[in-house]
Amino acid sequence: MDRAGRVVLPKSIRDLLGLEPDEELDIAVDGTGIRLQPRSRPRRQLVEVDGWPVIGSVIDHVTTDADVQALRDADRR
Repeated sequence: MDRAGRVVLPKSIRDLLGLEPDEELDIAVDGTGIRLQPRSRPRRQLVEVDGWPVIGSVIDHVTTDADVQALRDADRR
C-alpha cells in the first residue's frame, strides 16, 4: 500500500477476475483482514434461438468481443 492508501492488484489477479481499468470494487473488513470484491455486473445468459446459442440482452449494455470470448472460454472449461 502506498502513502495515499492505494493498493495495486497484480495483473495475474486482475486477469483472473476479468477486472478492467477504473472498475469499482467493494471493500469489507473480514475478521482481521480486508476483502476486495468486484461490484456485481449484469450477467449475460446464453439462450437458444432456433437451435442456436445466442447471448441474451442486458439493458444499457453493449456486447463486446471480450464478452463473447469470456463466454466461449467459460463453456470450454
